[in-house]
Amino acid sequence: MREFVDWIADRLAAGDLDALLDYRRQAPAATRAQPTEEHLLPLFVALGAGTGAARAERCHAGIDDYVIAMDAYAFTRSHEASPDPIGNSTKQGAQ
Repeated sequence: MREFVDWIADRLAAGDLDALLDYRRQAPAATRAQPTEEHLLPLFVALGAGTGAARAERCHAGIDDYVIAMDAYAFTRSHEASPDPIGNSTKQGAQ
C-alpha cells in the first residue's frame, strides 16, 4: 500500500498528469491498492478543478489498519504572477 500512495504523491509533486491518468498500469500495486476506482476518483476531480498552476501538497499521510490509505491533499496556486484563464494577472495586489 505504501508504495502506491508514495507513487501517487511523487507523480502529483512532479505534475505528471499523464502517469497519474495511467496509474492502473504504471503505479506499483495499483490494482491491489485500488481494486475499483471510486475511492481515487475524487483526487482526479480535485486535480481537474485546479488550473495548470495548481500545486499539490500532501497535508496528511497515513494508513489505517494496514490497508486503508488516508492521504489528504490541498491544491494551491503559486503566489507568483501568472495569467489566469482570461489573461488577468493573479499576483496579489495586481489589478
